[in-house]
Amino acid sequence: MKPSSRKYERVRKLIREERRKQPPMPIMFLSRLNGRWADKRSANKFLLGCILDYQMRVGLIWENARRFAEDDLGDPRDLWDDIIRIPKWNTKTVRRRYNLHRLTAAHDRVQRIGKEIVEQYGGDARNIWKNQSPCVTQNRLEGMGVGPQISRMTAGMLYDTKQIKGAGELKADIHVRRVLGRVFTGDMVSADAALDIAKEMMPRGSWKLDAQLFRLGKSTCKKTNPDCGGCFLRAECKSRKGSRRRNAVR
Repeated sequence: MKPSSRKYERVRKLIREERRKQPPMPIMFLSRLNGRWADKRSANKFLLGCILDYQMRVGLIWENARRFAEDDLGDPRDLWDDIIRIPKWNTKTVRRRYNLHRLTAAHDRVQRIGKEIVEQYGGDARNIWKNQSPCVTQNRLEGMGVGPQISRMTAGMLYDTKQIKGAGELKADIHVRRVLGRVFTGDMVSADAALDIAKEMMPRGSWKLDAQLFRLGKSTCKKTNPDCGGCFLRAECKSRKGSRRRNAVR
């Protein structure tokens, strides 16, 4: 059964209240600009971090991107040109040398996507999103093989740092899927189902829900032993209500 519009409104209100309490998460290479238009060097490093940002601890991913760009390559303005000139990129020796990601496929695709950035956008990541909407930005990134979820995340971060106007869709990662699933259905939902729920709550840019849902799933609404008492959505959570009913029957 589909949740009522009132429930969507109540959950949206709780997320908005939580958003006002918590400062925005810093975004590597862009937050320090304080809303100013990014320079080429910062924009390229930012996109490198986004491309790598999956299936590893977030802090480590972004530090790997910084170390590779700044320490290994000397912090060049033309980062992507330098990357595509690295010989034997897909070999084990190069992967070990730069240690960008634990997954071979994640390392390999950096150079492949880099070639697209150089050929289509002159090696300047800003040309992907300059004067573009979140939708166009996402489509361009997906067209280069960045992937739908990371493309959404990238566009959302660009919105948060005032590089583009208009909020796009949230990144339906495992933490967001768990929270929305438990609140609205009682259990984990698919990425598509999470996006549908988010759109119902925030039709004009579900990205605005992303940070609070991600934080909640990562720190409180964990896969096992969730801290329901510390959850700001506990009053609306279908999973918690179901668990309490089962315990009462016992």
